Amino acid sequence: MAKQLKKDLLGTIVRGLRALDYLATQPHGATPKELSRALRWNISTCYHVLNTLESERYAVRDAATTAFRLGPSVGRLAQGYSARFALLPALRPVIVELSRATSENAYLAVYEDREIAIAEIVESTQRVRVEKLHPGYMENLHARALGKAVLAHLPWPEVRARYLASDPARLTRSTKTELEAIHAELETTRARGYSLDLEEFCEGVCCVGAPIFDARGAVVASLSVSMPTYRFEPAQATCIRVVREAARQATRLLGGDVAALALA
Repeated sequence: MAKQLKKDLLGTIVRGLRALDYLATQPHGATPKELSRALRWNISTCYHVLNTLESERYAVRDAATTAFRLGPSVGRLAQGYSARFALLPALRPVIVELSRATSENAYLAVYEDREIAIAEIVESTQRVRVEKLHPGYMENLHARALGKAVLAHLPWPEVRARYLASDPARLTRSTKTELEAIHAELETTRARGYSLDLEEFCEGVCCVGAPIFDARGAVVASLSVSMPTYRFEPAQATCIRVVREAARQATRLLGGDVAALALA
């Protein structure tokens, strides 16, 4: 059954946004019939929505397959979203190099306005794609290395009240959901200087993260790499070393004192 809309929302806009969300998960595009099956809309609605998106270049149609893919106007939106992160231009080269050095996906999250959001994803040639993650993603901080790396350096009362106010979701068999266990892990993360996600966000995927600090000594961002568990287990020590070095480099770029922050 199709999801019902709230009374104060414009249905046509919501449908357009949901269509874009679906196309974002389909790298080879989707036909109106495929969109109809996925979102449980009637076929005429799908044609109207996709044709409208195409007219504004938010979608493009493949003449050979009739499938629609995301269009260049979406790229402008993504650029506009990324531009709100003032740290991104300075830190992007670090993330690119981290992905190159590990041959794995690398991520950057920025802590601004009390939100911890993914700002950049650099995919490697042997990438493992975590479908849920995208620029702007802010959820499930308790289960992700990027989130833990920042939360570990915030006061626990703030973490509990703002980021863990609702019951933490159990995403896999390994996800920690009890506040006491989450608190203990954040304390460990803070003490050792890096965070781990051992199949806590996604089955079969592990991540290593580390915090980034500014000249005031405040945590302002985090970075991480993700990889399949079978690649992580033999390379764990190397990954931790490379990720921590990348975080040190990023901290230096922002004027932070690495030695004073006990990250050396």
